[in-house]
Amino acid sequence: MPASVIDGIKSSHPDAENIVIDRKLHFRTPLYQVKFKTGAQQNFALFDLRGRPFGQEKRIDPRQLPTAVSKKLERAFGAYTLLNSLILEHPDGRVEYEVNLKENGVNWAVAMSPGGNILTKNPLEV
Repeated sequence: MPASVIDGIKSSHPDAENIVIDRKLHFRTPLYQVKFKTGAQQNFALFDLRGRPFGQEKRIDPRQLPTAVSKKLERAFGAYTLLNSLILEHPDGRVEYEVNLKENGVNWAVAMSPGGNILTKNPLEV
């Protein structure tokens, strides 16, 4: 684990507690996911394998998804069940919305731009 991952969390969130670091695939990109608490808030930070910040993830209420994202999901998936939704804020200011949903018995991970463009769409193994 690059020391820069730990240093990055400590410098950006000096009050971080209960830090847990896991490796995960983010749409086929290997990353470190750092889970930690600041007060009562659960936080998620992503780092590349060299320890450079990749982004901050936050769970959001599906009602907070932009209208363009919701409409595109309806057009692309028809009848579906939304399992969870996240906002991913990149260090360069880009924003992505990530949703996990179920359609016709298949679970999907979908990354979308705020304008409703599908960036990636992958079936999830359950």
